[in-house]
Amino acid sequence: MSVSRLFSIALISTLSGTLAGTLLGAASASASGSRPPQFVLLAFDGSSSIPMWEETRDFARRAKAKGAPVKFTYFISGVYYVGKANRKKYIEPTRGAGVSAIGWGDDAADLLARYDQTNLAAIEEHEIASHANAHFSGDKWTVKEWSSEFTQFHSIIFDFFNFNGVRPSSRFPNGWVFKEDSMTGFRAPQLGVSKGLWDVIRAKGYRYDTSLVAKANYWPERHAQGGHWNFPLAALTIAGTGKRTLSMDYNFYVADSAAKPNPAQKARFKNQMIETYLQYFEGNYNGNRAPVHIGHHFSKWNDGAYWEAMQEFALAVCGRPEVQCVTYRELADFMDSKKPQEIEAYRRGAFDKLPSLRLAQGLPTYDLGVRMVASSAAARTLQGYSVELRGRDGRLGAGDRIETRLNGGLVQGGGAWRQALRGQNAIVETRILRAGQEIAKATQILSQIGLPSESISEQPVEARALLGDLPEAHAEGGGLGKDHGH
Repeated sequence: MSVSRLFSIALISTLSGTLAGTLLGAASASASGSRPPQFVLLAFDGSSSIPMWEETRDFARRAKAKGAPVKFTYFISGVYYVGKANRKKYIEPTRGAGVSAIGWGDDAADLLARYDQTNLAAIEEHEIASHANAHFSGDKWTVKEWSSEFTQFHSIIFDFFNFNGVRPSSRFPNGWVFKEDSMTGFRAPQLGVSKGLWDVIRAKGYRYDTSLVAKANYWPERHAQGGHWNFPLAALTIAGTGKRTLSMDYNFYVADSAAKPNPAQKARFKNQMIETYLQYFEGNYNGNRAPVHIGHHFSKWNDGAYWEAMQEFALAVCGRPEVQCVTYRELADFMDSKKPQEIEAYRRGAFDKLPSLRLAQGLPTYDLGVRMVASSAAARTLQGYSVELRGRDGRLGAGDRIETRLNGGLVQGGGAWRQALRGQNAIVETRILRAGQEIAKATQILSQIGLPSESISEQPVEARALLGDLPEAHAEGGGLGKDHGH
């Protein structure tokens, strides 16, 4: 679906070009009745793939030429700036030397190519921020362990040449074009945080963290322990469905297809993400103007559906009046410039509003969940098991139907499958279809079929879409081969 088709009904005529504000103008506006800009934060986690460095930077240049300027924040992983030969110089705080969940950089040519790309991004006014090192969760780490991780990250990046025994590239012979004290933004791997992190963030002078999750219309607050700005991802419901996820591409991949490739449904997944992001944006733009936070990876899951959706979303909103698609550092600058009473007024939406901007198609979202449970009073669809519906919309309409698959094949009834699969495990998929479209899905594991120990997993795989930045989001190849991965 093209952007022009998606937004043909937008009320652009109600928004005079004279309303367009700049970040500087917004920051210097008077406190009385001032209206904040609509900030849109688009970020990437990881940083391995050179082709994706090039592609994301190229998109930003093209978007600017089209009147939709966008700046990215790149949360880089330290291990991608460590050559394999030097991996044991990094000591993971709880696992020892030379351990990484997401691999390493390669030879000198690979490391210097990434060095060049990082510098080029910084020159083009994108932000370089920290995603720590080896992508293990720090949800149980102590202050000492977090301090080691931060110290090693800064050593890897800012002593890059000595650490790896390489010389600067000919393109950037004088080292990094950005200074160490500009590295003040953080996103925890797997969004795994502990109390120890906040003390280290304060001690290291970091200005903001993006590791938490909040409602879509959340205005940033200073963290009570760390004193930094909290810039969280958003909890969303995917447009046209009852599927819940976070505003991050891999989480959509989990919710859409249980983190398994399904390129045949690319168009549907892409359009649903665009519509979901537009609904998120539109609600905030027309509401209290809370910043919109979107996080992606250097990956092209489901044949690039999510990366393409991010691009179309950015082109649709970044050139709009009073919209600022900026880096997290720029958002922190804005927040620093405001008094607490001004931020509280923003939170309440206590400012003059523009006429409503309508960009989304208005696809409904549902308060609906589904899973398979041991047989109860619900309608039986699989011998010994029943479908359980949850939520306010957990009642099937006349045109709705339940579809159950066992190891990919439709279940037709009867119990012959039990004997055929006795003692084995099977994948059970339960789908709710409305007008032929999937609005809810649960993928569960049925274990030890026909034995006394038989059981079905309580939580569907799709429930993981509400978890943090999952480790496999950076796995080798990102699901589609090395050139598109992590």
